[in-house]
Amino acid sequence: MRQLSIRREELTLLAAFTMTLDHIGLCMDPTMSTTLCVVLRSAGRLAMPIYCFLLAEGFCRSTHRGRYLARLGLLALVSELPFDLMLFAPYCSPRAASLGVPVLSAGFDWSRFFRICWMSQSVMLTLLLAFCSMLALSWLDKPEKLPAAFRLLGTLAVLEIGYLLGNFLAVDYGGAGVWFVLMFYLTRNLPRKTLWQAASFLPLAVLSGGATFPVGPVAVPMEVLGVFAMIPIGLYRGQTRFQSTAFRRCFRFFYPVHMAILVFVFFF
Repeated sequence: MRQLSIRREELTLLAAFTMTLDHIGLCMDPTMSTTLCVVLRSAGRLAMPIYCFLLAEGFCRSTHRGRYLARLGLLALVSELPFDLMLFAPYCSPRAASLGVPVLSAGFDWSRFFRICWMSQSVMLTLLLAFCSMLALSWLDKPEKLPAAFRLLGTLAVLEIGYLLGNFLAVDYGGAGVWFVLMFYLTRNLPRKTLWQAASFLPLAVLSGGATFPVGPVAVPMEVLGVFAMIPIGLYRGQTRFQSTAFRRCFRFFYPVHMAILVFVFFF
C-alpha cells in the first residue's frame, strides 16, 4: 500500500496559502471583531510552523549556506516596509477611527506611521536570526573536535542569545519565533520526531504571545493552533516534485510582494 506523503513544493504552497488568508484577515479587521476574520487568522496559524520547518530543512540540505544567508538578508530588507505598512497602516489611515484611534489626517498619516513602525519587525528577520543560530549550532555539532560539555553549554548559549535578540529587536513572534526554527533543527534526528516537535511547539506557541481566543474561562493563545501544521509536516518525506528554479524564485519573493498587494488594495 502506497504511503501518503507530501512534497516540499506542496508544503510551500500550503504555507503560502494559509499565510495569505491570515494577512487578508489582518488587513480586513486587525481587531478580529468578525467571525470571518477569526477564521482567516486561525487558518493562518499553520503558516509559521511550516515555514520554520522548511527553513531548518533547507539549512540541513544546503551546500551554499553563505548564499542562503545572503538571500534571507535581502528578503528581510525588502520585506520590512510592506510588513510595517500591513501591520500599522490601519492605525494611520482614515480607518483608524473605527479602531478607536484619533484620525489626524484626511489621508494616510505618514508621520504617525514612521513613529510606530519600529514597534515590530518582519518575520524575515526572525528567520534570519534563526539561520545565524543554526550556523552556530552546526559549528558546535562536531563531537570529534569539541568535548560534550562545551557543546552543551554552547548550545544553551546560542539558544539564549537567539531568544534575547529576537525580543530585543522586536521581531515577529519574538524570541519564541527563533526557537520555533531551532526546535525543528535540534529534533530533526529524533525517533518519532513529529510527536516531539508537536509537544515542543505548544509551550513555545504560548510563549510567543499574540492574539487569544476564549476556551471557557481561559484565554488560549491563537498560536497553539499551529500544532495542526505538524500533520502535513509529519507527512513530508524529503521529496521534491520538480527541480524548478522559477518556482523557487517565485516563492522567495512571495512574502513581500503579496503584502505590498494587500496594502495597496486595502489602504490606498
